[in-house]
Amino acid sequence: MLPVSAIPALSTQLHAVAAQHRRDVAAGRGWVAMPTALAVRAPLQARRLAWQWLFPATRGHFDRASGQWRRRHLHETVIQRAVTQAARDAGLARRATCHVLRHSFATHLLESGYDIRTIQELLGHRDLQTTMRYTHVLTRGGLGVWSPADLLAVERAAAVAVAGARAAGVTLPPGGRLDAASPAHADLRIGASCGGAGAPFAVPRALTPFGLTGADSLTPPHPTAAHRAMLRRRSGLGDG
Repeated sequence: MLPVSAIPALSTQLHAVAAQHRRDVAAGRGWVAMPTALAVRAPLQARRLAWQWLFPATRGHFDRASGQWRRRHLHETVIQRAVTQAARDAGLARRATCHVLRHSFATHLLESGYDIRTIQELLGHRDLQTTMRYTHVLTRGGLGVWSPADLLAVERAAAVAVAGARAAGVTLPPGGRLDAASPAHADLRIGASCGGAGAPFAVPRALTPFGLTGADSLTPPHPTAAHRAMLRRRSGLGDG
């Protein structure tokens, strides 16, 4: 899956590759290796931007068989060295590789409350038991479980807080919710009266990303939607 936060950097990279390809073509180069059948049927396609690598090699090479100057993809060892150096810069004592990012991806999804079947599909595991190995990191036990009754109290407190925020002129995210899923209110602590008792009630950070959609169901908001809402607010587009 492609993170929304990576789209601007990828767009910049695409423009850089297009500019580099134009320079290669102007110098009589700009070819890329094509699949055998397509290379015979449409040989000129090898010089089109659509067939160039998104992460090309820094240097080209001369292919003696075809007589063309080509540019391959960036070698995987470049990425591996970059990840290793980043781990050193971060002060990590344990060995970190590109494959560790795959394990971290699955672990963070589990910690965010996504179901195991969704994670299995994203990781491409055939057997569910392979995905279940990631659950050993979630050793929260009963202390990590919140009662649905407590969540109802949180929803009432959040509703009071939203009403107070609107009265004070606070700009709310799309949907009118104040929760930790909204980056603009991730560190917000709301004091509200719960159940008419008049005592201050702090909305817990760990609970606010969830909204009750039924008597016993919890539905976390889609992270992409939350990030898009943040981008809309930053760009001044509002809820459009």
